[in-house]
Amino acid sequence: MNIKRKVLLCILLLNFVCTVFAERSFIKSVEPIKKNPGWLIKESASSITILDDGGVEVFMKKEIKTIVVLGAIPLCVTIRALNAENKVVGVSDWISQCKTILPVMGNLTDIVQVSESINYEKIYEINPDIVLVMAHYFSENIDKKLASNIPVVRLKMNNTESIAKLGKILGRESEAREYIDWIISKTTVIEERTATFGKNEIKEAFFYYGGDCGMSLPPPYGTYGKDNFKVNGSIKKAGGKSITWTLPGEWITVDPEWIIEKNPSTIIRDFFALDDDSAMGYDVNETVKVKKMMEQIVSSPAFAASDAVKNKDVHICSGFFIQAYWFIGLNYYAKWLHPELFKDIDPEAVHQEFLTKFLRVDYDLKKRGVFSYSVR
Repeated sequence: MNIKRKVLLCILLLNFVCTVFAERSFIKSVEPIKKNPGWLIKESASSITILDDGGVEVFMKKEIKTIVVLGAIPLCVTIRALNAENKVVGVSDWISQCKTILPVMGNLTDIVQVSESINYEKIYEINPDIVLVMAHYFSENIDKKLASNIPVVRLKMNNTESIAKLGKILGRESEAREYIDWIISKTTVIEERTATFGKNEIKEAFFYYGGDCGMSLPPPYGTYGKDNFKVNGSIKKAGGKSITWTLPGEWITVDPEWIIEKNPSTIIRDFFALDDDSAMGYDVNETVKVKKMMEQIVSSPAFAASDAVKNKDVHICSGFFIQAYWFIGLNYYAKWLHPELFKDIDPEAVHQEFLTKFLRVDYDLKKRGVFSYSVR
């Protein structure tokens, strides 16, 4: 064999090896959606069975045309990000807070009301192909009243696997892959930097939502117990730890005396409000109300003498629009807990890219909206 043929053979062999490696790398990158025996239990031409985030095997039609979504802004924004909002025929009344960014679903709030109770009769009348619900909401009642007739899928929506499952259910796997890749690009740097933290580097903080989901004044103070997978997971990834993380329960309350004893070095208030007169949100363009809220926090007997107030390490964020998008909340939490370590990240820029690229809305965060506020 002459030299030219040897060189040509080497080139062909190298191309083959590179192609195989690239194909394997591609298969690995899409594996959470295309092939995942952990949650995709069975698939046929007409149906699929998945393991939802509540640990329940759910059988459903392969082609989902109509959906009802209950109590879940994270689910609704993900459905829009996957370009599947035309499938939604009913939502909870919480989505009325999102008309600016979810114009289609935001006008469906008269179909299914959830503030006090679920209108099961209306859901039966609509007869959707599937009901989607956050994993920690309404699970028992829904099982008893709907699961035997309409498939119910519980999703946590605090991780990329939930998005992969939703992409599979909705037939939007390529859109889910793009969305997941973007989220990973915005969160990996944070998780990599905090993964090697020693005990002394983990910042302890008090996270609270104030009374009844932010709609009533404390005390006692509503906060997150060890069973709250969503908030505690984001705090951990951001290099922090809630001082309430060992307390039993999910949504719990603590007394002012307990907080005084713990003396938190950072305080973060997740603010939730369901009325149109909110202090935060996409339709709020001034900080008068949130400033007043901050004044109440720092002067509260539970916090006034704390290290957090002394060091001006007190923050308020919109629970609906920051915490609900866990990957955006993670950027804010990391910036607040470790400002020097994460001085190169811009949470508002991440939020803006999300609105423009995935929610496809003409909205400028530099001109509109109030989503976070720190003590001055």
